[in-house]
Amino acid sequence: MAEQLRGDLVFATVERLARHLDALDSATQDLSAVTRIDSSGIALLVALARRAHARGERLLLHHVPPQALSLIEFFGVHQIVDCRP
Repeated sequence: MAEQLRGDLVFATVERLARHLDALDSATQDLSAVTRIDSSGIALLVALARRAHARGERLLLHHVPPQALSLIEFFGVHQIVDCRP
């Protein structure tokens, strides 16, 4: 089952989410409710991808907004996660 990340995944909010990274244990994340993302949000996704990889899984991102997909591709994160529209 997918977990849903919500709101802004930006510098001002990611630190709070990162403190609760253990609660985000699903290898499937729904990004449909993400309103903005910056490099800090991308770093959070990379951390989730590393956690999934450590469990022998690959992070799957569903409903990736266009802005997020652009950054995921720009930073090369699409090479370590699977993205679904």
